[in-house]
Amino acid sequence: MVVAHPSAPEPSISFVELASTTDTSEDLPLGPLVPADAQGWSPLAVGCATLGYGIYAPPPTTKEDLEMPLRMVRLALRYGVTVFDTSPHYHPSEVVLGNCFRALKDEYPRESYKVITKTGRYAGDGFDYSPENIETSVRRSLRRLGCGYLDVVYLHDVEFVATPQACLQKIYKPLDFLSDPKLQAEAGLLDSQAGEILGEGDEKIVAAFQVLMKLRDEGLVKDIGISGYPLPVLLRLSRLLASNPLTTPGITSLLSYSHSNLANTSFSSYLPLFLQTSPNLRILTASPLSMGLLSPSGPPNWHPARTGSPQLMKSTAEAIDLAKEKWGKEGGVVDLALGFGVRNLEVEKGGRKVPVVVGWKNVGEVHEGVRVWREVNGLGGEGGKEAKKGREETEVKFRKVFERDGVQDMSWPSGPWTK
Repeated sequence: MVVAHPSAPEPSISFVELASTTDTSEDLPLGPLVPADAQGWSPLAVGCATLGYGIYAPPPTTKEDLEMPLRMVRLALRYGVTVFDTSPHYHPSEVVLGNCFRALKDEYPRESYKVITKTGRYAGDGFDYSPENIETSVRRSLRRLGCGYLDVVYLHDVEFVATPQACLQKIYKPLDFLSDPKLQAEAGLLDSQAGEILGEGDEKIVAAFQVLMKLRDEGLVKDIGISGYPLPVLLRLSRLLASNPLTTPGITSLLSYSHSNLANTSFSSYLPLFLQTSPNLRILTASPLSMGLLSPSGPPNWHPARTGSPQLMKSTAEAIDLAKEKWGKEGGVVDLALGFGVRNLEVEKGGRKVPVVVGWKNVGEVHEGVRVWREVNGLGGEGGKEAKKGREETEVKFRKVFERDGVQDMSWPSGPWTK
């Protein structure tokens, strides 16, 4: 099922009522809960692309399939995971998630969780950053999710709309853009280029962001920002929106994905630069498995690494075999990669953390995700210090495969030329 542009009819989604939903010992937390910060943000967030049929799982066919989203969302909340990330682009994800929130409203009222969604990108119809559509899309998300307000709304995958840059149209290392003045100039990252609009695409982003500012002024959205893959683009646009008189003071939230994992750790070097645009910026990272790249079965057919980076694919396969041999735990590379990815980065020493968005499809994955998070963040887990040492030693060996092949911290092209 493809949920298209906001002008298309809404889909009809089958749903199992709470009263007839399975609720057994498997639906209860195991061990300590995940603590939220003073603002109610948990260090783990549920990535709800998994609720979009056909993206990471086939459409539901059985009662068990139909009730699993509700069970998964309920267990996450029972564990103290309060943050949910979705998008109109994720097929019917917003509709399915909204049904879950409505079913659980007596136990978990709106103020007990955070909702993040996006606007401007739609399954089947590509991108529409027109001001009229941005407003229509956000208002539709409010209805779908059953919310009077949204905690965060991002302009979705901004690199597909921003004015294209030739330096990002091939595989590259984001860290090179932090040290090479020539690359910085090509990517618009010099201090003298802050606030510079490079073309029509940038103009569309400025106009769309102004709509989000208006919706925030109306109280419909709390934080507004951008999401996407290429770190140089996210940094350039963050500076543009902070410097342009039409959009000052700029974004208040940012979502980066696939740059804080075993294959690519570039995000940690960009973090202080993003914070320079706004010291109170709410930042999240997503996809500790790099959209399935770091899984035994390999990434899905649509994954950009399959066509954009053959060497990265080859190195990943070898590193996964090494992880099977050296880590020797049930779950293998998924356990290893998830543990590496959910170590929360600190925004400031001893202070705010960067929440990690993890996609879960069922209650078993919720249990496993929370267990691994507790283990790597020193809040209990299996095996104590020896297990932690074994995990870290295997992580180093895993990363060395990428380093040997010259693809450590490499990014694939993402933008309008890759549609």
